[in-house]
Amino acid sequence: MKYTESLSIVDPLYELGVIKPESKDIYTEIFGGEEMFERLYERLVNSFEINRLNFLKQAGLLYLIFPSATHSRFAHSLGCFILGTYALENIWVRRGKTIIRLEQYLKQRKLREEFLISLLVHDIGHLPFSHYLEENEFIKEKYGNHEKITFSFLTEDSDLYKRLFKEAQKMGSETVVQICKEMPSIDIKQILNLLDEENKDPVSQLVCGYLDLDRLDHYFRDSFFMGLKLASLNIRGFLHAIIVDVKDSPEESRFVLRSEGVPHILHLLFGKEMLWQRAIDNDVNRAYQAMCIRAVDNWLESEKEKIEDLPFMTEDILINHLLSYPESKKLLDRIFARKPYVLMYKGESNITAKRLTHVFNEWVKKEADNKDDFLLFIPRNFNNPESAVSEWLLSDIPLLEGKTLFELHIDLFDYFKKQDRKRAKTIRVYAENEKLAQAKLQSFLTYLKSEE
Repeated sequence: MKYTESLSIVDPLYELGVIKPESKDIYTEIFGGEEMFERLYERLVNSFEINRLNFLKQAGLLYLIFPSATHSRFAHSLGCFILGTYALENIWVRRGKTIIRLEQYLKQRKLREEFLISLLVHDIGHLPFSHYLEENEFIKEKYGNHEKITFSFLTEDSDLYKRLFKEAQKMGSETVVQICKEMPSIDIKQILNLLDEENKDPVSQLVCGYLDLDRLDHYFRDSFFMGLKLASLNIRGFLHAIIVDVKDSPEESRFVLRSEGVPHILHLLFGKEMLWQRAIDNDVNRAYQAMCIRAVDNWLESEKEKIEDLPFMTEDILINHLLSYPESKKLLDRIFARKPYVLMYKGESNITAKRLTHVFNEWVKKEADNKDDFLLFIPRNFNNPESAVSEWLLSDIPLLEGKTLFELHIDLFDYFKKQDRKRAKTIRVYAENEKLAQAKLQSFLTYLKSEE
């Protein structure tokens, strides 16, 4: 029986009807034949974890600002897989004077299956509303971030996996671990290794690190569906510019760029900056994020045990829970009505996030009639702004000619770094309405200044 039909999709970014590696040899050498590849792919995309991503939006609530940004995290995961097949054919690996395709290099290291699968499963640990809830204190304390949940979902002896297995059974589904264990050529430990952001191996860095395909699809896809026109980027030209310079140890290896790839790199960096300025760090988006965080706070304060269910929820299920609790429902109703809180204050601060939260809460107790009258938003990298600067595509990547991107475009990269640092240190305070914002702004500024 052939499974070709199940592989067919239409992706507006890559204009691809079928997800298959370009090299027919990959089917036979990696998966034991074309039909086996299709069987494995069909099972993986129908696994409990990956199928759940159909019901999580990639860009959180940004569709309330950019109406077409309703794409799912499932589509993003497929996009990363597609980019993986492109990378196999277009990225080159150099060891001394020998240059081979990435596909051949991965074959030599017995990592080709794991490379493609890790790209497909890298986001299975995401909670509803994308990255929004990772700033929730209850959730940070319990789970850390989505990467840690992903690791637990792929670790058979973890408590989260045991719960996942039961949830999958209830739905008549399989887990990714179950599927991979049946394939003797696939090593789950290697998949976990590739998903480790601390792993300096360039193959791992292509999955989730220094120059990863995850963020490439993220910037490309989000900007496309928000109408920011980054989708004119030449993806193959971008990938073809990358050379992995392999040393004796994979950890000592590095990325090098062909000079003809520089325009593609700069195009992507400008697109990334536009995406952050106009969409991700948009004042209204941050208001919706702060409202989501507070709604979940209110719910979990009342039903703490429900935090155990969050990694298995879709957005619709979480919304139903939030609507059942009056203090959360009030915030959700405003989101549904597209009435975000009003920006009262926006500015940079140098005190720690913990101290800032304490100061804000003390001020609210003093000035507010209700704890939900005001909301505070603190960026994820607030305590470590340099991590925001070095998040992706570092400026010190060398070119074949010996110069670095930074040396070629000093002023440009100084601008990018300055913008990243500024965003990381900028807090926002929102008020329920304009009247409150105007009445309490000076009080907040006085209180904040006394603490700084």
